[in-house]
Amino acid sequence: MIGALVRLVRLPNTLSAASQIVAGAALAAAATGRTLAPWRVVVGALGAAAFYAFGMALNDWYDRDRDRRIAPGRPIPSGQISARAALIAAILLLALGFVLFAVAAPALALVGIPLALAIFLYDGPLKEKPRAAAVAMGLCRAICGLAGLVLAGLLELKCAGADLPRLLLYPASWLLLVTAVTAVSQQEERVDTRGLLPLALVTALAFATPLLADRSPVVVVGALVMVLVVGREAFGPRASAGAVVRRTIFSLPLFDALWAWPAAPTSALACGALFLLGNLLRRLVGQRSS
Repeated sequence: MIGALVRLVRLPNTLSAASQIVAGAALAAAATGRTLAPWRVVVGALGAAAFYAFGMALNDWYDRDRDRRIAPGRPIPSGQISARAALIAAILLLALGFVLFAVAAPALALVGIPLALAIFLYDGPLKEKPRAAAVAMGLCRAICGLAGLVLAGLLELKCAGADLPRLLLYPASWLLLVTAVTAVSQQEERVDTRGLLPLALVTALAFATPLLADRSPVVVVGALVMVLVVGREAFGPRASAGAVVRRTIFSLPLFDALWAWPAAPTSALACGALFLLGNLLRRLVGQRSS
């Protein structure tokens, strides 16, 4: 049962949501001059992971009939977990996410409302509308990035007006990256994949958006490596939509590390540690897909 739940919620991938809280909090704390208790960041990161897990469980519950045809190995169609249990797990994870956000900072519970709504829209009503669904997924991750900023006092408006647009570049970059990679994932089931290359190119180039805020050597080199690594999956000899999606999703904590580095190198290292932990968990649970 526990193993089925781990696979249902894509446990290794939840760490990419946690890294958004770490990076966002580091960026806002540097701008506001606020000292943030580490425990608040940890609790907020766990809350973001719970919201991610909620989205994955709800997604598989909505897709249970479709998955019987195209992904019979997933936990619900394979019988590892019942549809009812998956829905209950989703509801409990949603509640957990709200509780953890509220404990970390009361304002985060408010951010959880549009986050939960965006997740619901992507998993349910918008699933059959590819463009709208891609944007909804991008909004999910943009709001999660915004949550990190709010945790460190963005709503207190202590940061100078000139810093606010730079801070908002962070969730905006997530909106671009995840909208693009979601659009790429939609190419996996299509016979005509002519739209793959431009979408994959946008996805790869989105990894360079940290350069809009900082051009230190670490960020420049890191962004270049990420663009090349993801781009290789789209333009290399074994190019495929699935490869682009997997590489992107597995690399998201490193994207956060690039954003966090100028503000707080220790937070960037924490994002890197989440990347390594995510890959270790994927090996332990045998997760090969996104």
